[in-house]
Amino acid sequence: MLFGARVARVEDSQLVTGRGTFVDDIEPAGTLHLALVRSPVAHGEITGIDLDDLGPGVQAFTDADLPIRWKQVIGDLPERTALANGVVRYVGEPVAAVIAEDRHQAWDAAADVWVEYADRPSVIETSAALAAGAPLVYPELGSNLVYRSGSDPIDGLFDGADVVMERTFSNHRIAPGMLETRGILAVPDEAGTLVVYCSHQSPHGLRDQLAAACGIAVDDLRVVVPEVGGGFGSKASFYPEYPLAALLALRTGRPVKFVETRTENLAVAAHGRGQTTTVTLGATADGEIVGLRFRTVGDMGAAVDNQRWCLHLTEQMVSGCYVIPRIEREILGVLTHTAPVGAFRGAGRPEAAFALEHAVDHLARRLEIDPVELRRRNLIDPDSFPYETGVGSIYDSGSYRVALDLACERLGYEAVRAEQRIRGDGVLVGVGVASYVELAGGGQEYGEVGVLADGTVTVKTGTSPHGQGHRTTWAQIAADELGVPLDAVTVIHGDTAVVPRGGGTSGSRSAALGGTAVGLAAAALADRIRELAAERLEADRADIRLVGGSAVVAGTDVGVTLAEMAESAGGILTESTDFVTPGLNYPFGTHGCVVEIDRTTGEVAIRSYVAVDDCGRVINPVITEGQIHGGICQGVAHALFEGVRHDASGNLVTANWSTYRIPALTDLVPIDAVRTETPTPNNPLGVKGVGEAGATGSTPAVANAVMDALTRAGVDEDAIGMPYTPDKVWAALQEVRE
Repeated sequence: MLFGARVARVEDSQLVTGRGTFVDDIEPAGTLHLALVRSPVAHGEITGIDLDDLGPGVQAFTDADLPIRWKQVIGDLPERTALANGVVRYVGEPVAAVIAEDRHQAWDAAADVWVEYADRPSVIETSAALAAGAPLVYPELGSNLVYRSGSDPIDGLFDGADVVMERTFSNHRIAPGMLETRGILAVPDEAGTLVVYCSHQSPHGLRDQLAAACGIAVDDLRVVVPEVGGGFGSKASFYPEYPLAALLALRTGRPVKFVETRTENLAVAAHGRGQTTTVTLGATADGEIVGLRFRTVGDMGAAVDNQRWCLHLTEQMVSGCYVIPRIEREILGVLTHTAPVGAFRGAGRPEAAFALEHAVDHLARRLEIDPVELRRRNLIDPDSFPYETGVGSIYDSGSYRVALDLACERLGYEAVRAEQRIRGDGVLVGVGVASYVELAGGGQEYGEVGVLADGTVTVKTGTSPHGQGHRTTWAQIAADELGVPLDAVTVIHGDTAVVPRGGGTSGSRSAALGGTAVGLAAAALADRIRELAAERLEADRADIRLVGGSAVVAGTDVGVTLAEMAESAGGILTESTDFVTPGLNYPFGTHGCVVEIDRTTGEVAIRSYVAVDDCGRVINPVITEGQIHGGICQGVAHALFEGVRHDASGNLVTANWSTYRIPALTDLVPIDAVRTETPTPNNPLGVKGVGEAGATGSTPAVANAVMDALTRAGVDEDAIGMPYTPDKVWAALQEVRE
């Protein structure tokens, strides 16, 4: 059995040896290079622009030349423009487009474009954007509040509570920080089709968006996604550069390429998180939670792409792993004069988990109950599934106490508590846990499996990997069903001319939807092969076994190869399916962390880290662990140091790797990653999502450990929030000393 085996990733060899093909590796003859003139002000009117004398072979365009429009996902918002139409609304917004024969010539020409702005007042923070008389991002709307969801007020929300605790937490912006920046190459071909190569998470979604924005028939567009060097959600967004490159290619009749610089990437590639949440919890003296009020204000930036969906996902997960009989919620989306916010690994679910899990620790201190024990008293019982929460989410399956207890055991939780009582060497020790649950795997996905006349197997999938290892896991699924070696399977993805449809890769959907679609197609093909082989071999269908690339009669050496059967069928035997899930799946787990804080410097060091995650049945433990490790790395960085910062005028302070710190190996310790397996009933494979688990559990675990240490040293709970940088921690401790 290959399903569940620790198979090495088949895609890694060409990537680590530099043989992978990325967008910037593709450059047909005659390619023009696109550069953008970007706004240096957060809000202003364009009062003058000079595109003359930019050099030989340079062409420049404004919105008057390329009036590209597309709908924003909230109906009342005006259409978005690829180039600013008289007014700029964030630093980095494209004002003019420049194309030239050479990339450096294009950059130089863009830098030479003269633009005059009349500054207008701006709002950078959501609190200021909601204030009376605040400058408006879109004056025609009359408000910066553009999204609201939630429930009606609940009378008696905290009836029966002995303690009502309220805390506000900031889940600050972070940049995606993927290895490969965004890139697109648009190539008009002789047949009249525009072939678009793009580093994107959803080829079919991008094709449809480009067609709508550019006024091109879908059948005249082909999108190809080659290797993708990370996306983390931001490469699922639709950006101005994409329709600009497409239309300029059609206008010039030549290929047009745009690849953003790292500074552009940090400035305008959709930022993540950006939520401020107030959590109010009511509980009895013995720790039973009786009510929750959850209010989140999400920063959408100056344009809305998929942040609305992120806020919806936050709302769906506000009750976490707990039995909470009454839940009142308000979710707000607010425009600011900053670059747009979008999905980042977890897309709304880590935000909910952080706010709730951090609040549970605060409640535990208020009640003087150990935070692990408080969780145990409120976790949903395994016999309660499927479980409908107070916001209408229907959890499929779970065993939350098992994950919590295992994490505490592996972390040595009681031993750390004993150490805290005796240690006195100037180092603060903190321990924190976070129990999480997240939703994943909604919608449908395409899968196709075929056997060719040479005996090899092709798998076509509508998912589009950007580091997740689909070529390995989908091959494992197909190879198991058809009884062929792993190296006989080729996985094809990312080309709308070859794969007819697909939802792409995001939201931990790939295994549950794409993997299941491949599994169902492979199973259907295996059944068909057994039937054909039984007829050919004059045997009972039930006696046909698929092994070693052949269909053989059980207990004999009589058989026929799959290659022979495919050749007899005209060169290929194939089956396809569109899997539609009957319900979402809900991965869960508990992460635990021990930190040490140097009193003299404020530096926080992670001493040990445990992750217990449950993603249902595991296709490949190597890939599962890799996904968890990657998510933890990003979540830890979010808690301790990573963050996008603007100054009061909306200028990006963290514009390069010297000012925006990303995690390094030295920031982490070896991760003790273990798992439990609670299959979902909502797909035949029993698999759940795992790509966002590490990012969901890690940030609150680290934050809880830091605050556990600081509050024991006398730091006020409201005195400090993420990220827990040395200067902030030192200042909080210094205030206690004084």
